[in-house]
Amino acid sequence: MLFATAMVELVLIFLHLKLLSIVPLGIALAAAPDLDNFRRAIIFTPAAVRYRPTFGRLREIPVREILLASRTAVREGSHRTPINVLAAELTLSGGEVVLLSLSMDKGEEALQRLLEIAQIRRP
Repeated sequence: MLFATAMVELVLIFLHLKLLSIVPLGIALAAAPDLDNFRRAIIFTPAAVRYRPTFGRLREIPVREILLASRTAVREGSHRTPINVLAAELTLSGGEVVLLSLSMDKGEEALQRLLEIAQIRRP
């Protein structure tokens, strides 16, 4: 009888631990939509615009190379629920076009600063 009671307690402890391991997974899945904006940032300096995407390396764009800036949208999100988010399209002096997603805090303010930089740079 003592052995059976001990086995039942072990099974209950095992099941309880299994249930507890599901909780962190649920929290992680619930927070997953916010993870895409976790690292994203745009930093303005007098000489350059530094853009740090969620994934990938920091991109530094010299201010003197920005010829044109315009408001646009890019599709982000999962393949099941893509959404259009605010973005900036920069045309550089070499003809390269760069899209910067501004789906972040103060994204609208960042866009305005990029538009001002392009306006100042116009001949």
